[in-house]
Amino acid sequence: IHLFSDLDFASSFVRYEQRAGGFGFHREQGVLGFAAGPTRGTFSLSSTAFAGWRQHSQSDATVAQLRLSSPLSDRGRVLLIADGASTLNRFPGALTSTELAADPRQADPDFVSRDERRFNRIARVAAVVDQTLTERQSLTLSLWAEPRKLQRSERNRFRDFNRYHLGGNGTWSARWQAGDALEARTSAGFDESLLDGSILFYDQVNGARGTTLVANKREGANSAGGFVQQELTWNRRWSAQAALRYDNLWYIAEDFITPSLDARKRFTRLTPKGSLSYRAERHTLYAAMGGGVEAPAFNEIDPPPQFAGTSFNPLLDAMHSRTWEVGARGE
Repeated sequence: IHLFSDLDFASSFVRYEQRAGGFGFHREQGVLGFAAGPTRGTFSLSSTAFAGWRQHSQSDATVAQLRLSSPLSDRGRVLLIADGASTLNRFPGALTSTELAADPRQADPDFVSRDERRFNRIARVAAVVDQTLTERQSLTLSLWAEPRKLQRSERNRFRDFNRYHLGGNGTWSARWQAGDALEARTSAGFDESLLDGSILFYDQVNGARGTTLVANKREGANSAGGFVQQELTWNRRWSAQAALRYDNLWYIAEDFITPSLDARKRFTRLTPKGSLSYRAERHTLYAAMGGGVEAPAFNEIDPPPQFAGTSFNPLLDAMHSRTWEVGARGE
């Protein structure tokens, strides 16, 4: 699924939408589109509220989005992005079978007394540059920064998460031709992403943050990688592709109350990929080999009881896959 903002309008516009539904649902949204020469931009502001079917299941969200696209030259463009969101969700909790039979719309009394909820505030700024270097070479670069302030009132704790997400990626591609029979495309790229920040847990007093600090930690995760890829097409029927990707993923945990729990963990992986295909008039036969790597999320690497002296499960490794495929497609 490719989601993108429509920046291909001819002139400036203003649009307002309003929706309403059952259980206290309503949503208001205003969109402003502005055009200045070849530059196009949109600004959207929306507010959504929902009372919920059950007690203590309200949700509210306010989202602002800015998109600005402008040509750098006759061969490139820059896209600027700015987003902001504030969301609040309350949770009704689970019911016993007796409570469910008596009133399925009621909430768990403990969830109500503790006002169990999640309050998130997130911002994002990003820039994307698409540049055609020559008739046969292109370059795409992107950078982003995303600060997050997340608050939780859960399980008799008040939790403060202050995180920042920084990253970027780039891809270079070149096409070349050797005679009439052989066409080639070479690509290379990289990506880098760092998610880091602090975690503060407090006691909870009637759903509010107390004064006793029970956890003070830092959690960071970095994902970096690069790839090279070569494609060859000859006689307009045969096509071959080979690629190699390297992933370097690491985690860091620091406990400022119990420093003995400090830990680091790293996963690396080299993944080859390749394919070969033959195209007839209306059919294609192909064979491919691929793979991937996925590092666990922070809440998946908590140690079992026998490894209580560290923050990470020392037995855990990244998931990786290898896939072979043979098939045909056509009409």
